[in-house]
Amino acid sequence: MIYCLLCDCAQAWANHLAHTNKFHYRNDRDVGQNLYQRPVSDIQPDVTGQEVSSYWYAAVRQYSFFKESDVLHANVNAGHFTQMVWVATRFFGVGKARSRAGKVIVVANYSPPGNNTGQFETNVLPPLPDNFPDIPQPEQ
Repeated sequence: MIYCLLCDCAQAWANHLAHTNKFHYRNDRDVGQNLYQRPVSDIQPDVTGQEVSSYWYAAVRQYSFFKESDVLHANVNAGHFTQMVWVATRFFGVGKARSRAGKVIVVANYSPPGNNTGQFETNVLPPLPDNFPDIPQPEQ
């Protein structure tokens, strides 16, 4: 199954990043990817799925839903959010590893990948105003 492959690849990439003490995206145009890392401590010895997904989703505040489609991809910080909600994405796999340097690294893979120039308007839908009242809405 494709989601098993996405999980296996995400785990392998998380292991690689932890082993090499690096933090960068894998060069694979066939898969979308989000990354997360933070140091572990006695107070926070591990990360949760809620922590990671909340971090990625928080980039919604850096995304403008109502700009021209050629401008949408300019803010790469919003890419975590847009990949998470990309309508055309159907499969998701995740992996997590701990480095010897004391960091937890999370890798999420998405297929088909999102964040495709010219496709944001149909794949990243604006939130309902009641859910995010502080996000600007289009002028009527």
